[in-house]
This record gives sequence, C-alpha cells and structure tokens, in this order.
Amino acid sequence: MKYLFLCLLLLPAALYAQSSMQVTQNNTVQETEAMEQFKATWSRFADAVLQRDTATIRALSAGCIWCSDCKAQAPPAGDDKFIPVAQFLQHNLPVIFNDASQSRLKDPSKLTFTDDTQNRDLYQAPCMRRTERLSRQKEVQLLVVDPSQETEGLQQAFSFMETPEGYKFCGYSTIP
Repeated sequence: MKYLFLCLLLLPAALYAQSSMQVTQNNTVQETEAMEQFKATWSRFADAVLQRDTATIRALSAGCIWCSDCKAQAPPAGDDKFIPVAQFLQHNLPVIFNDASQSRLKDPSKLTFTDDTQNRDLYQAPCMRRTERLSRQKEVQLLVVDPSQETEGLQQAFSFMETPEGYKFCGYSTIP
C-alpha cells in the first residue's frame, strides 16, 4: 500500500517532466527549422547582391532599412537611421557590398548566423511591416576583414525580421 501511494504521488511529477521535455524538443525543432529558413533567405539575398538584382533585394527587404552607418538623401521624419529601401539600394548598396564583402558573401567560413531577438525592438518603425505574432529576429555577421596583430577585424551585420512573407532584411551595422 505504501508503494502504491508513493507511485501515485510520483506519477504527476513524472508526467510533468515528460511534457516539459516534449515542449523543449518541439521548440528546438521549430528554432532549427526557422534557422534553416533564414539561411535559405540569406542565400537568395546574397545571390541577388552578387547579381545586382535590386528587384529581388527589394522583395527580400522590409519597407525601410535601419542603418546607423548609411547616408540618406531625405530621411523620414523622426529618425534618420531608418532609410526607405529604394534610397538604401541606390545610395548605400555599392558602398556596403564592395569587392571585399562580395567575395565573402557565400563563404561559410566567413558567415555567422545568430538569433537577434534582443535587438528586436530596435526595428520598431511605421515602415516595418511586422506582426507581433512573428517575433523572430535573425542576423548574419559577415567577416569582411580578418583579425590580425594590427587590427581586430571588421564584420558587417545584416538583420532580418520574420514576417508573414518570410524573413526580410531590415538592418545593417558594422562590428566594431
């Protein structure tokens, strides 16, 4: 009787642990699938950059691009870091995607894919078509200048947000 009582007492804990483990496994599968989808988007984006296919780049981009290092001819009122995608492509695309960065866009040893959820709020602007339900934010860090004894190197960071149409390019920055 004692053992039966003990088993009945431990049964809910075991069931809870099992369900918690299942949720964790489901989340891991979802994140893996999301990262694979993001990598596929990056591949299409990089191909479009290499081909200078601005129509595809525009289709893979949000309505505006957050960029602290870019120039805008006429920034939207309120925040000069958000540049309409057409202006971004016209004035900044050739500068950002120079020969050095283009040669590394598809080199897996120069790319790091990360979650960028901590910076999600940075991309809150009327020109960003975001739905709160889709909250994934991803980033590609492209090593443009390798670190050496003389320099700590240079990385370009490209942020993408999840939208109902898939991941959209929405931000650019450099590290450092």
